[in-house]
Amino acid sequence: MYDLVPNLSGSFRAPRVIDPTQFDVPPYNTTPNPNAIPASPDGGNAMIAWDWAGGGNMATSTFAFQNRAGYDLYIYIDTTLPIPGELEAWMIGLMGTCDPFFNIPFRCLANASGPTGVGWLFKRANSDPNDPVEVKLRLVDAGPGGDSNPGCGTAGTQQWTVFGEIDLSQAVSGWYRLQLEVKGDKVIGRFSGGDIDTTIEGTASAGTCIGAFYIGYREAYTTDQFANPVRIDALNLYIPVDGDVDGNGCVDDADLLEVLFA
Repeated sequence: MYDLVPNLSGSFRAPRVIDPTQFDVPPYNTTPNPNAIPASPDGGNAMIAWDWAGGGNMATSTFAFQNRAGYDLYIYIDTTLPIPGELEAWMIGLMGTCDPFFNIPFRCLANASGPTGVGWLFKRANSDPNDPVEVKLRLVDAGPGGDSNPGCGTAGTQQWTVFGEIDLSQAVSGWYRLQLEVKGDKVIGRFSGGDIDTTIEGTASAGTCIGAFYIGYREAYTTDQFANPVRIDALNLYIPVDGDVDGNGCVDDADLLEVLFA
């Protein structure tokens, strides 16, 4: 049917290879893709990470990083606002892990979401008052875990650090490039595509010295076709080295050019 992705495992479903331009309907006998999207800039097949039985799922690398880690990938982001009462979120992290259900973090509720380490967190929600109406991407440090409540509502206090956020409510749905590097306590995230090119930096808390690459996704949709599970392409996991300005895992003349033009 659809191949498993090497070196990645999952809590309920491991990541699978799909043709993003082809979709199926439950029970997903041909491909676990709930809706067709364009091919990525890299072309060809892509990877999907979700549990098509519904709810949440976690995927993780079968190896861990120590002190340094980086990823570079294309991801499809649906920027349309969900219908009232519905929401979804994903987090793609480094130097940590998350709970098997990926209970949605950053809610105005006491929540049991378990991400650790640092990562890009995306959330689109239309379920006030528990979830502010938003389509946003945030670079966050969950540290060793803790309450991610952003200070709204009455439950909990935020223990996460938010390095920065990007409002995507006016952006077009499509493929974007997502990058993240952790070098010791230094965190650098870059998001680009369309007319957006944003770099956010921060200093990580203690507890990010060892951990995995992971993907957490959870949806609260009544109809699968409206969900946008994590679909990524051209995933590159690497160990950052000093001088690797463009984040491709090696130091070469292209890095020098970026410095000179900057």
